[in-house]
Order: sequence, then C-alpha cells, then structure tokens
Amino acid sequence: MKMKYLFHGLLASILLITACQEPDDLVRSDSENINILSVKGSLISDADKQYDAIVDEANGTITVQVPYYISDTEKIQGDLTQMKVTANMPTGARFEPEISGIHDLVAGFQSTLIKEDGTKTLYTFKAIYAKSKSALITKIVLPDIPNPLITIKSPENEGENGIIVIYKTSSSIDAAIRSAQLFTSPWATIESTAMDSEGYIDLSQMADIYVIAQDGVTKQKYTVEIQTPSFVAPGRIGYKSLLFGFQTTPADPRGFVPTNNRSLAIVNNYLIVSSTTLDFVVLNRYSGEHLKDIQVNTTGLPTGLIHAITQDDANHMVAITFCAANNPWSKNQLFEIYVWKNGITNPPTKIMSEDILTSDVFAQFRSTNASVATTGTWDMGRTVSIKGDITNGTAILMSLANSVMNRVLRVKTEDGKVISVHGSAKGLYSWYLQSKPIPMTTEDECDYIMSSNNARKNVIYTPKEGSQIIFDPKGNWWGGSLIGTAYTEFNGVKLVAVQNSNTTSKPQYCRLCIGNITSMTTTAMADAQIMDSRLDNYDPAFGPTGPNGNNSSLTGMTSFYNAIGENPNSTGDIAIGHSADGNSIQVYMLTTDHGIIAYELTKYNL
Repeated sequence: MKMKYLFHGLLASILLITACQEPDDLVRSDSENINILSVKGSLISDADKQYDAIVDEANGTITVQVPYYISDTEKIQGDLTQMKVTANMPTGARFEPEISGIHDLVAGFQSTLIKEDGTKTLYTFKAIYAKSKSALITKIVLPDIPNPLITIKSPENEGENGIIVIYKTSSSIDAAIRSAQLFTSPWATIESTAMDSEGYIDLSQMADIYVIAQDGVTKQKYTVEIQTPSFVAPGRIGYKSLLFGFQTTPADPRGFVPTNNRSLAIVNNYLIVSSTTLDFVVLNRYSGEHLKDIQVNTTGLPTGLIHAITQDDANHMVAITFCAANNPWSKNQLFEIYVWKNGITNPPTKIMSEDILTSDVFAQFRSTNASVATTGTWDMGRTVSIKGDITNGTAILMSLANSVMNRVLRVKTEDGKVISVHGSAKGLYSWYLQSKPIPMTTEDECDYIMSSNNARKNVIYTPKEGSQIIFDPKGNWWGGSLIGTAYTEFNGVKLVAVQNSNTTSKPQYCRLCIGNITSMTTTAMADAQIMDSRLDNYDPAFGPTGPNGNNSSLTGMTSFYNAIGENPNSTGDIAIGHSADGNSIQVYMLTTDHGIIAYELTKYNL
C-alpha cells in the first residue's frame, strides 16, 4: 500500500517539472530539430513523382519546379492546374489554411506558415515549367561496334571540361568513330564543328564538343581523346570481345531460309552467308546488320548446287558446286569453281568445270578404286578452303571426295587458272561428308588441318612430311560433334576454331571454341584454349561476351529455340577474317537455321 502512494507521488512530481519547462528548453533529437521549410509538388496525373520547390522567404513565394517536358523523349507538359503540394516544416509549425487537396498552381493559392514561436509568414504557392540545366553526355554509340570501350568523364567541379576517351580495341573503330551518335541529358543539344547535317559526330577529328542544356544558358565543353593500347608480345592473343550475335527467328529471319544457309565467306567489310537457292545473305561483318541493298551477283551459278563458299587471302569470294556419283541426293556430276574477281556485286567467273566420272583431271580419284568410282556412291563439294590469291600467283583450294573415295581434293591455281588437280589419302581419319581440309601453305604437297565434322570430334594436322597429329579435344567440350572448323595464323599464334554441338541428334545448341595449336602437340587444344563462347560468358575478366539467347535459351551459343528450323542436316561453318591493319581477327560461327555469333581477337594489351 505504501508503494502505491509512493508511485503516485513520483508521477505527480514528473508532470509538474515538465509543465514548467519552456518548449525551447526541451532536448530534441536531430530528426526533430527541423528549422527549414521544404516543399515538393506532384501532378495529379503522376502523384508518385515529386518535384522540388524553391522557397523564397523574403518575397513570400513557393514555386514548384515542374520539368518543362515531363517526358525525356516526347514534348508532353504536365497540367499545373491539377497539383498537390507537401511540406516539411520547422518543428511545431503549421500552415493555415492547410495546404492539402488539389490546387491550381497556375493561378496559385496562399497560406500562412505559423511557426512554433508564433511568427507568421504568408506564402503564395505557384508552379512553373522549369527548363533543365543539365548538360551532360550520357552515352556514345558507334554504328558498327556494339560494345566499344569508351569512357565519358563528366566534370566534377564547375569550370572543368568533360573528357571522352576512346580506346582503340578494334581495327574497325577508325571508321566507326567517324559516325558516332552521342546521347545527352534530356532535351539538351550538341554543337561541334565535327557534327554533320544528320547529327552524327566525327570523333576522329577530336574537335571540342559543347552540350547546351535545355535552358539555353548552361553549356558544358567536352574534349576527345583516342588512346591506342600497347600490343601483347608475339605468340600471345590480346583483348577479346563480342562483335555480335543473333538468332534467326520466324519474326526476324534476316534473310535466312530453312536448311539453305550452310557456309560463310568474308569479303572486305561484308560477311556473306551462302544459299542453295542463291539468295545469298550479306551482313556487315562488324555489326551483323543485314544489308538488304547489297546483292551477291549469282549470274551463271547453278541453283541447288552451291553448298560451300569461302574467301581467298585477297578478299575474293569463291564457290564450288556439290557433285555426286550414283547419289540420289544430287544428279550433278560437274565439279565447278566460281570466283568473284571484281567484287560480289559483279558476275563470278567460272575457272573450272569437270565431270567427276569422265574428266581426265579426276582419273586419279577413279583409279583408286575403279569399280567403286563408277558404281559406288560418293560426293564432293560440301566444304571448301583456300590458301593464297586465286586470281594472282599460286593458290591451293581444298575440298573432300567423301564416302568410298575418301580423298582430299587439292586444286592448284596459277594466276586464276587451274593447273593441277590431286586426290590424296594421306592423313585421312574418320571423315564425313562435311569434313573440311584447310591448306596451310601454297606448296604442292602442303601441310593442312582437317576436321572430321562429325561425332568423333577429330581435328588433325597433316604435315607435308612426317606423322600426323591428332589433337585431343578440350575436356569441357560438349559430347556431341564438330560441325564447322577454321584455321588461321595471327600474331605468331596458330589458331583453330571449332563449332561444338551439344548432341549428335537434331536440333543442337552450338558453341565456339578457339585453341592455340602452335606447339603442335596432341594436347595443344586442351592445354592452350584461347576462348570458349559458352564458358567465358561467365568470366567477368573476359569482358562482354554473348550473345543473349533467344527468350529462355542460354548465352554464348546459337540456339534452336524459336528458330526458323531445326538444322536437320547438322550443317554450319566457321570463317575467320583479318583486319586491314593486321591488329585483329574476326571469328564467325554460323549454325544453319539458328543464327550467327561473332567475336574479335586482337593484339591490344588491355
């Protein structure tokens, strides 16, 4: 009972002490010590987005700053006659009348701020369309390089210049930067002596660029720098990046037709995709853009017989015909070679046309097995590779006489004329109709790389002299098959690129793997893998890879998901092109019906 009375006495004492304190004597937390009035406004049409107001106590005005256009891309203005305002007020302050509700801030309204100490200030609330003072470059797009390495250094302090730094990571960048597209703060504009009539800027001029804000007053200067990285040492590969990747879908087939497109050629800045119906597809080799206005001249070519195209070392496209003996797939017995000597838009020249069953040039093939040569089923011309300039000097063209013949076809040309045809069984090892021999020199008995392009996944080096080397595949390859193969030499490195599918059945996912076989040992491809489009996709150090899969498919490979077909013949190709300056190569992988992925390998030390 005594405790009860004691508690009541303490409570009364506390209340008495509190009642005697002045409000300003109370100790408040930082969050309670609010002595600044701040106001925000919002449009009824978008109540979640608030805009700051300028509070001018001396003149008794509160002006909400609504952006001149509430869209970054369209000239849409907000309705200032339908707005709400909210306020953070000094501690204990209030507005009379209350500022809640919908207001016409064009006409404006008034309310008095009454502070805790009784001080009163009459404010007029209004809103204006405020033009932006932001004058920044936010993004730079180069037309043919999806992932350029460009940094935009915005000024940190007033009076400083912004800096655009372009890193030369691709041999195509010199041309690309001449037509750069710059993006700025919303509704800002650009001035530069390097800008053309369509708004593109030639960054190669390294002219100053000025960004003028929407308010027409704020101006920011940017300078341009182009930095060329150092090179890696010979025998090494430098910076690698994705060029492009796409799926061929019914909604966007990009000129592809089911089962028609089986091989690739590179001519200057074009990537050409073959077509058995002669509807060749021409792409920009750096961006993958479908160049619908560029047509390959197919005058004189036989329809249905062109499966294999390629390019020589001097940018001439070459095609051969698929021919067969006693084969229900094809009644054609003429092996023909066509060369586009004057560019792909001019007619090709036929430099060879011989009957594989009657011509003397194929006698060596027939004499190997006379009875089989006349009655057995065999074919030739599914793949083709060339070393040298087929129009000037010496060149070697290779293909395969498959099935019962099993002979590597080697055609030698001098100044555009065929001077010899040979069939060799040297180095053959489990080949298939799409197997691909690739000459490494222009000698008569040249070294060559050959891939099985089947489930055995063989890649074999056959030297002019000595024993062949069978390269063991990389352990992380899929257990399906090889479909396409290419070989080149770059910066002192011997490179083999292979197209590895995930299954031997159809349809298939395909990935691109590139190996360094310079050591010419059986483990070279396993020990010195340069890149794997599937696995490197998850390595942040590799940089941008891809491409993005179509819908739910994975990245770093071509996918059959929602593609135009299922590639029933398991065809495809790899092509490698060298840049004009010699500082990079571009590697392309085509999977029939499914699409293309492309990467660039450089000498740049980044």
